[in-house]
Amino acid sequence: MKVVLLILLLSTLVVAASSEDAREAYLNATVHVEQMKRAGFPHGLMDGLLQDMEIALKGKNASKLLQTALILNQTEEGILRAQEYFAELESARLQGLQPGQNFSMVIHYAQLIAYKREQAFEARDELKRVEEIIAGAENINLSRVNELLQEAQDSFASEKYELIPGLVNQTEVALEDAKVAAARNRALARLARRNLLSFVEDNWLSVLVVLLIFSVLGLWGFVEGRVFYAAKKVRVLESELAAAHEGLLQAQKEYYSGESGRSTYGARTEKVHEKQRAISSQLHAWRELHAKYLKTAVIARFRPK
Repeated sequence: MKVVLLILLLSTLVVAASSEDAREAYLNATVHVEQMKRAGFPHGLMDGLLQDMEIALKGKNASKLLQTALILNQTEEGILRAQEYFAELESARLQGLQPGQNFSMVIHYAQLIAYKREQAFEARDELKRVEEIIAGAENINLSRVNELLQEAQDSFASEKYELIPGLVNQTEVALEDAKVAAARNRALARLARRNLLSFVEDNWLSVLVVLLIFSVLGLWGFVEGRVFYAAKKVRVLESELAAAHEGLLQAQKEYYSGESGRSTYGARTEKVHEKQRAISSQLHAWRELHAKYLKTAVIARFRPK
């Protein structure tokens, strides 16, 4: 009898100690989640763990659970669920706990939250560090770097803190690759400039002759081109003047045939005369320019009109 009482006393002390440990773990987890909230971290997963811990710490209402099990047991669809509830009630009774109480789970979840908290703060510091490094990088291609950084930021927002170190490392590697590529391109550009300068220094007379030839060709092209352009403008204006003359003849034809009145005829002829004067003035100016340009041209002066 003394042995039985001793065993019962020891089991009670173990349960009490487990309950205290679980309660302390739950309080610590609550503090950790609050710290994450104040730091501005995402905390949806942590809130869910806290809710599960609260149920595992306090347990479920045995009376309500028994009533639910009895009701479910009366239906064919609810028999399996009712049996699960009965088993949960019996297991809790044998352990001297409330249904759903699981102090080990509370402690485990508290450890998980503490670990996640440490991961979150370390991930934040890592992201901040690499963001500062990227911000100081100039004149390099950051497309791949920004992709990896965005992936790391998305992982942080979805509370996948364990992915951050690897993504940050990939981001730093991509940044170093971008710096190496930029340095290589700059070195190639400097080498090309040096080669060009060396070539010019070694062949300065040939380069000077080539530049002179291109300059002469460019000037010649300009001189010949402006002649052709002036000739084209003259042809366009001559066609416009001819069209205006045709319009005047058409107005006279309609007036003398009685198709239009005197006022209409007067307005049309006045408008045509104004247009003819404007075109004639432009045509005269372009003809003078064409004649002037033609004096300095070589090819254009032998071109048939």
